[in-house]
Amino acid sequence: MNAAWKIACQVFAAMKAVLLVDDNTSLCHIIADLLRDRSYEVREATAGKDAVQLVRSRRFDVVIADLLLSGELNGIDVLALHNRLSPEKQRILFTAFQSRQLPNICAYIGARYLPKPASLRDLIRLIEGHS
Repeated sequence: MNAAWKIACQVFAAMKAVLLVDDNTSLCHIIADLLRDRSYEVREATAGKDAVQLVRSRRFDVVIADLLLSGELNGIDVLALHNRLSPEKQRILFTAFQSRQLPNICAYIGARYLPKPASLRDLIRLIEGHS
């Protein structure tokens, strides 16, 4: 293997894999582009069922989900599955839905709670571990 290929493999391996789950495709694309500009590998899903398939098929370093999604599954379902499969990884519930129980539910499934509207800077800080 030549040196350039080794470096490329090391860079790719160091990229954090992020799954964005939101039925608002415009917001999803904006956040995905911002993360890609910061060298994150990003996958997107708009429905809970699609997100669950992605979580089962690969290990994501970070899963960011809205609460209310199209289909039968919601963001809590997706984050809870990610917690069972990869408890050491990071989860963020990023939602405009307001409830006093959400912070407790998030704590139970090992997720951080970030209510919308929040700045994208706040979201990036959570992803990068600067709470």
